[in-house]
Order: sequence, then structure tokens, then C-alpha cells
Amino acid sequence: MRVIITDALYDKKITAIKAVRAVTGLGLQEAKECIDTAMSGVPSVLEGIDAKGLMAFRAAGIMCHIDSEYQLRLPLDKIQLMRDLVMTLIDEGQFKSAQYIIDAMEVLDE
Repeated sequence: MRVIITDALYDKKITAIKAVRAVTGLGLQEAKECIDTAMSGVPSVLEGIDAKGLMAFRAAGIMCHIDSEYQLRLPLDKIQLMRDLVMTLIDEGQFKSAQYIIDAMEVLDE
């Protein structure tokens, strides 16, 4: 899926760069540029990110979201409900529960 990075926590910048490198396989300079660009206010777009990568980004303090063009094969109201549930769980720090739902969404997309 396509993920849009909009910002990163300043105090977790190094962690964010490491997460981008681990998930995407980018080199140090490219990952740093990706995070620096997002932190300067210009969104960075990364292709081919899976649900686990998305969770890794969020756990590393990266503010990101799935591109709106990415659609699951579920009715739109159920997609939105699942996304809202995932975001609520993430906001509450329940990353493992959120990951289960993301994994389920990924399976439904296949």
C-alpha cells in the first residue's frame, strides 16, 4: 500500500529514520531525507508498505496514513469503522490489538 508520512516526533527522529530503513530497505541518506522532508511540512510518499510496516512507523513516532486511493475489498462503511477502531487503539497505546485488526484487514484484502 501507499503510505503518506506527514511528520515525525522531533525527539524520535533517529528512531523514525531507523524504522523507515528497516521497513523500506532505503539507505541512510534516503531515509533521513524522507523524514526531514516530512518534518519540514512536505509529505513523503512511500510505496509497498504493509500493515506491519505501518505499525512500525507509528510506533517510531512517525505521523502517517494510508493513501486514500488504497481501498480494501470491504464496504466503505466497514473500512472506515475498522480504521477508526485501529486509530482509537493506537491512541490508547494498544498497539498489539491494533496490529491484529490491521492483519485482519490485510487478509480480507487478499
